[in-house]
Amino acid sequence: MAAIQQRAEGRKLISSTEDWCIASQRMFQQLGWQKIGALDNLNKDGSSEFFYAVDLLAASQPAAGNISASKPRQIRADP
Repeated sequence: MAAIQQRAEGRKLISSTEDWCIASQRMFQQLGWQKIGALDNLNKDGSSEFFYAVDLLAASQPAAGNISASKPRQIRADP
């Protein structure tokens, strides 16, 4: 996932995982991704799909007075 995020620097990424896949949910949370929504009963087995996003735009822009890139920032979905 780190390689994907590095390659996508300067973009926003969206991904998803099933509600039963706790390992994927933890990975997204640990990498700073924000849960932005869910679709109930989307999958054939009746499970829900959770959607996550991360904004990597900040990573490609140096902070004021700093020439190194800042950490990716989280985005929020307004209800």
